[in-house]
Amino acid sequence: MVQRMSETELQISSIKNLDMVNIYHLFDDGKSLLGILAYYEGSKVINLCAADEGFPVLLDKIVEVYSREKQYGRIVLDYNTKQILDRSISLSTDNYEKMLSGYTETAQPIFLDKAFVHILALPIVKYVVEGIYSVNDMPVSWDIYNKSWYGRGILTASVNKKTARFPYRITRQNDKLYRVIINGVLRQSNTLTIDIMHDMKGIGVSFYDALCGYEGNLTADISEATPTLQFSIDSIGKRVYYTEDTITESDSEESGNVTKLSFADTEFKEYRLPWGERIFVAIDNDRTQCVFAGSSVAETISYGICSVGLDDNKKTRIGLGLFSYMFFESASKKELHFLDMGYPQLALYKENYAGKCYTLNKGVHHGN
Repeated sequence: MVQRMSETELQISSIKNLDMVNIYHLFDDGKSLLGILAYYEGSKVINLCAADEGFPVLLDKIVEVYSREKQYGRIVLDYNTKQILDRSISLSTDNYEKMLSGYTETAQPIFLDKAFVHILALPIVKYVVEGIYSVNDMPVSWDIYNKSWYGRGILTASVNKKTARFPYRITRQNDKLYRVIINGVLRQSNTLTIDIMHDMKGIGVSFYDALCGYEGNLTADISEATPTLQFSIDSIGKRVYYTEDTITESDSEESGNVTKLSFADTEFKEYRLPWGERIFVAIDNDRTQCVFAGSSVAETISYGICSVGLDDNKKTRIGLGLFSYMFFESASKKELHFLDMGYPQLALYKENYAGKCYTLNKGVHHGN
């Protein structure tokens, strides 16, 4: 089967030399989109935004021509456009290979699940279960020793001074969403489902049970200037608990437990959550990072998301990214999972890295 180029793609393929390029932002329904306006070969012009067919092809063509002609200084560019293009051509195959030096490609994430299951998910699960019991005036005291194996386990607690056991299993639904099924909450035959998502905006949790009619949400939103924590519980359609509080920035030396791993050159804002989890948000000139950290018995484990973008609009974090990955890191292991970003991306990244996983057993430090 012969795949034919669209009229737009044919126009883009004909571009040999550039006269002027402007990469800009436009706003559509409250969302920021990246656009490219290019004049080429004297009198020709093309203008596409990230929502248009052919935009990724145009971006690749602009980067290709610019990298070939930048030494001559003939292309008219504003400051922001030049910064974006210089950053994009710096991410060549050689740069990726240097970044992944010492890593081994794996079929799927290994340690990301471990970080989520053992360090991040269970404290949230306990917090939600405590909330449901609290609206029934039943205090919960957790046993520090719990039986667990990969993705499954049993939590033990004292509820109203009686021992209760809660079998659970955790499964990864997609790159950012994990689902917890926990049995025995309020009634032995009851099943509570908890969905947990970590992303650049923070943490979002929704839950519902099959038998007693409880459902609710728990969110830690760090995307706004003043981060907030909201927790709500409904019982058979009636609101029985609601709280909303500001999450204050911590001034803790413990952030060094994270920064010493990969981010020694990056300053973080640290936020502590009621169930013990810490969120570190870092923004520098090239990348946006959001790190979720917890401590196991043996070591501090970090789980996070990093995006390196063409777009300096860090507040909204909406635009065209060069690459995005999730990572796991402990003192001895590191894992990168490159994400398909779901919007136009450079062909180099999409064809060679998106969706792939790499693992490193580190005896020495390897930087990002």
